[in-house]
Amino acid sequence: MEGYKWNVIHFNNGIHGHAYTNEEYREGYKKTLDYLARSAPTARVVAVLSTPPRPGSPPEISEQIKERNDIVRKLAAARKLPLNDLHTPFLGRKEYYRDEFHFKRPAIEKQAQQVAEKIRPLLEKKPEEKNR
Repeated sequence: MEGYKWNVIHFNNGIHGHAYTNEEYREGYKKTLDYLARSAPTARVVAVLSTPPRPGSPPEISEQIKERNDIVRKLAAARKLPLNDLHTPFLGRKEYYRDEFHFKRPAIEKQAQQVAEKIRPLLEKKPEEKNR
């Protein structure tokens, strides 16, 4: 991170790491946001809600992802970070998946379009407008 000037950081973390408790996840996520703020102070950080697992996956996986997305929502709100919901558009869309967590080309393109639409306006803002 250091040594580069970042304009936007689109930060997604939450699908993997099932062995960690939600409290460990929350603390790790907070530490990462602190690190990003220190390492890229003028960057606009976008918090991202993780995609759901493929329909039919074990319910405990879906529940853990929902819980972690709730953690991300709360942390983003507390820090006034923009939020990109990559979860809702893929709920129940089994045809988009190639395995439990990974997507086929049409879904990847849809995700890329959504990410681009979210970050494009942030790239157009001046650094002093970071928190607006």
